Amino acid sequence: MKKHPCLSFVASLMAVLLLASACSNTTPGSASGSTPETGTPQYVTREDLKADIDAGGDGYVILDVRKAADYAQQHIQGAYSADVDPSISGSDDATSTANLKAAILEATGSETGNEDDQFALVCYSGKKYAEKATSLMEQMGVAPGNIFTLEGGQNGWAEAGDAYTALLTSGQTDAPEAPAASDKLLTPDALEAMMAEQEVKIFDLRDAEDYEAGHIPGAMNINNKEFENPDNPVDGEIATVEQFEALMSSYGVTSDDVIVTYASASKPQMAPRLIWTLQVYGHTNTYLLDGHYEQWEQSGKEIETGTAPAVEPSEYKVISADDHSINVDKDAVINKSENTVLLDARPTAEYLGETVSEGNARGGHIPGAVNVPYMSTVDENGLFYDVDYLTDLYSSVGVTPDKEIIVYCQRGHRASHSWFVLEHILGYDNVKVYDGSMMEWSNLMDQPISTESEVVVDTAAAGTGSSSSC
Repeated sequence: MKKHPCLSFVASLMAVLLLASACSNTTPGSASGSTPETGTPQYVTREDLKADIDAGGDGYVILDVRKAADYAQQHIQGAYSADVDPSISGSDDATSTANLKAAILEATGSETGNEDDQFALVCYSGKKYAEKATSLMEQMGVAPGNIFTLEGGQNGWAEAGDAYTALLTSGQTDAPEAPAASDKLLTPDALEAMMAEQEVKIFDLRDAEDYEAGHIPGAMNINNKEFENPDNPVDGEIATVEQFEALMSSYGVTSDDVIVTYASASKPQMAPRLIWTLQVYGHTNTYLLDGHYEQWEQSGKEIETGTAPAVEPSEYKVISADDHSINVDKDAVINKSENTVLLDARPTAEYLGETVSEGNARGGHIPGAVNVPYMSTVDENGLFYDVDYLTDLYSSVGVTPDKEIIVYCQRGHRASHSWFVLEHILGYDNVKVYDGSMMEWSNLMDQPISTESEVVVDTAAAGTGSSSSC
């Protein structure tokens, strides 16, 4: 997210040698009992860690250094959550260190543990997250000889068979926990780190020609029409449960997969539209690449070319059917309460009826709606502006977190972009998309329409936006 332009590890040698000597007889993961150099990882096998857990778990303090949301979804029994993702994705070592200290304090009664405490770090695959946690713990004063990384990480443990999966537990029983609002946006560096640590399903929402010319490695190319309902007379409306399950199954997706989406600077709305569709059906473990494919390319990251890879179909099941919490129909608009604000996300020319999209019987907007064009939320590079600026942008027209907010556009696509900003960047908790949008409303001849300038946001970007009528 971009700002808007205006608006020492020191340890006693004797202590380390004593600890290393003890480890040589009790710790199978330690290499020939020698004290590792600072920053050099040493490992514990999953067989040895399981044996320790089965024996009562007195050998290791298990620290799960993955993201807190992934720990909540599933973790090894007895593990303590010590999220170091702030360092991986945001270079925030202070927060990661605080998380480590809190977990160690809870487990041992001391922020750095006791002299004989040995720590087993669990990350996704035994790489970056554990390496970062090891470095931070050494800086905290934990002896290198006391820090071990679980070989293969959580992924290897979960794949090791029933005896191991039986030792997994969860902090919740239904859908995976959604990332916090500020965590939904990924920089190219953050996405690259995520891809190195865990399996990620990536969807490229650009045209096939652009995808074949270059895309993020492993990304699958999907068209927005695929997750719309071709049988609905209102063009662009969301796919049914059955249609969406079949679609996601064809892409090899399961309901607990981590999904990342990206689009292009010319049609940025398509990536959050897929995120909105997934969330309608209960799939919330989703992320968006900030700045689109262009940011990945400009960052010099690895690129693949050619057609989409073959995938093995899955059996995707919707976690929960839509309960109208983020997807509403015309009746919700007609019967809106006094505490509801209608937000038109189209360019101002469409809002005023100066241009009329194909398929609309009438130009204009729903009476009483305020206008904040969706492209007003990003800069010229497609990067989202900061929270303070976005908050001011919307509050200037009465779109505030105490209101029910119903967003619409032409077909619900651009509205999904504005919904993403309000719900997942600003953290507003009562934001909905009128999926029928003006494609439906303009053809409801018994409902009023307005071409008057009611409340239009005061920004230089107000009249801009993609020429697409989505």
